[in-house]
Amino acid sequence: MYWVVTVILIVVSIVAIVLSYGTATGPALVSIGAVQQSMGAVLLASALTVARIAISGALIGGLMGGLHAMAYGGDLWDSIVEGALWGAALNLVFYAVARIANAVAAKVAAANAKPKAATGYHATRPEYAKSIKENGFRESPGGRAGGGGVYVNNTKEGAIAEYWHYNQGGPKPVVLKVRYNSGNQVPFKNLGPHIQGSILPGADTIIFESLRKPGTYNILVKNGSIIILK
Repeated sequence: MYWVVTVILIVVSIVAIVLSYGTATGPALVSIGAVQQSMGAVLLASALTVARIAISGALIGGLMGGLHAMAYGGDLWDSIVEGALWGAALNLVFYAVARIANAVAAKVAAANAKPKAATGYHATRPEYAKSIKENGFRESPGGRAGGGGVYVNNTKEGAIAEYWHYNQGGPKPVVLKVRYNSGNQVPFKNLGPHIQGSILPGADTIIFESLRKPGTYNILVKNGSIIILK
């Protein structure tokens, strides 16, 4: 029974650590490679964390078991092994509980956070601007940060530079000033071809530097919060 309980504690703790790993951390710069390799990184980090926590618990538990055997009698090595196993199991349990508590607290804080209003600019053809004002924006099917949202720039000049790149020889653009809720904003890096379809499903907005106007930033607004100001 002792072995069964110990194994169950260790397995449950490892699963809990893997599931909760990284959920309470802030956003970091995300790249194409990071999106593809994120699961492998989580598993590797989780494995290293599990090993570190288990070893530290085993060392403390083994020491306590050995001291108990010397003080009160009993087989020394059996006491050390038993103490090490229980130490590793309990240390993993305590760590898993702490990770889950932190993850829950982070989600509660995010849910209760006030919306973060931001201003952006979208340059488009005059006929499209009229349709947008009457019917609202249509989500882009793809782009440097994927699809499933509306692309804006943080400056008027950046929006115009993006427009001329895709509309060489076209009419003078109309620049729409918009407001949106940036929410969970994820920095992104993609210098390659456009991506079709939505990526980073947990992001409300994805931000990346403009290639057409360096120093300005394009933002893909995915949460449908865009309001046209003028």
